[in-house]
Amino acid sequence: MSENSYKSIRNGIIASVIVGVILLSVPVLRGYFARFLSWIWSGAVWCWNALVASYSLPGWAWLIISFLAIVGLVNIYLAMKGESEEADFKSYTEDFIHGAKWRWTWAGNQIFKRMVLLSWLRCNTSLR
Repeated sequence: MSENSYKSIRNGIIASVIVGVILLSVPVLRGYFARFLSWIWSGAVWCWNALVASYSLPGWAWLIISFLAIVGLVNIYLAMKGESEEADFKSYTEDFIHGAKWRWTWAGNQIFKRMVLLSWLRCNTSLR
């Protein structure tokens, strides 16, 4: 037999074992899934009962008030957090090194594009 037929038989055996393990775990997973769905359903029923129960305000009004409170808290958090300020080193974009004027730009915290501009020629020609 050739090497390919050994690999083919080996791959078939491995696939059969994997499928067997998956099929053995299906009833166990089905039980977990059924319990999860019953938990979700009981939560949905509880929410429905809480919405239609009699409070000082109807349940739908509490939903609107809660939604607006959450939006307000998010806005307060974003206002307190503020916008991030650029680091001071990002304003450092050119320097004279060995008689040549170097210019670059920043992308994040790394130099994105490097250009050497010859200041002694007074033409700012880019070297690549």
